[in-house]
Amino acid sequence: MGVQDFKFKGISLNNVLQTGSAENVTGYDMAISVSDTAKDNQRPNPVGYKLADGTDIADKALANTANYGTSVSSLIVPGGATHVRVVARGGGGGGGGGSGGVLADAGKDAWADGGGGGTGGTGGYLYKEISLANATVNNGRKYISIKVGAGGTAGARGTGKLTSNNTETGNIGPIGGHGGDSGVNIGGTVHVALGGRGGNGGAAAYAGGAGSKPGAANGNTGATPGTYSGNWTNLGDPTVGSGGNKGNAHSQVAGNEWANPGNSGNKGGDGKVQVFWLWS
Repeated sequence: MGVQDFKFKGISLNNVLQTGSAENVTGYDMAISVSDTAKDNQRPNPVGYKLADGTDIADKALANTANYGTSVSSLIVPGGATHVRVVARGGGGGGGGGSGGVLADAGKDAWADGGGGGTGGTGGYLYKEISLANATVNNGRKYISIKVGAGGTAGARGTGKLTSNNTETGNIGPIGGHGGDSGVNIGGTVHVALGGRGGNGGAAAYAGGAGSKPGAANGNTGATPGTYSGNWTNLGDPTVGSGGNKGNAHSQVAGNEWANPGNSGNKGGDGKVQVFWLWS
């Protein structure tokens, strides 16, 4: 007989446990996933079936788990599930744009390079076990929704500036976009991990007087909201957007000058959500 012939409080174990290869559990004809190295927070609640050594199968098996890389507006709760364990990471912040180079008083060797854009911030973190008692009910079924935050947009490049003025301030690099929030909505209550903040753009360069000037400052790295717990590592960090390179400027002789734009930053990585359905 297969795993569907075993039940926990009337619920088939193929709903309560992750299914896998047949005959994984000595003494049972069950097609479930087992692991000796999984973390405790990947396990189901005890289900009342004992192994030959007296331990509960739940100490070897894995909870019914699903991973989401895109949002789901209406997710059906498996029948009889009482709680959901949620792990979420917000989207990574986008990298800031590099600021443009600037050249003043063309032909007189007064120039300055722009600054590089800052890296986007890492998405925030959520780990929480939540009751499904207040989940939305429709036609006798319970529903929740999943929100996966998009990565922050890339900061645009700062344009270069070449003038005949005695002094000149260049163009800054725009800030990267913030990452979107990730999490769940259960009966109107929202539980989310905040997205990482966008990296700052490169600072404005300044040129004046003969000779090159120090380059503009690089943008700061975006902030990481919330608290990260190293005790939960089922989900890796979403990627963050790297900052754009600076724009450079130079002058050798009149007619052979340049003030280049900076480079755009890079988009942050999308967030992640992982749910563990639990029965108790």
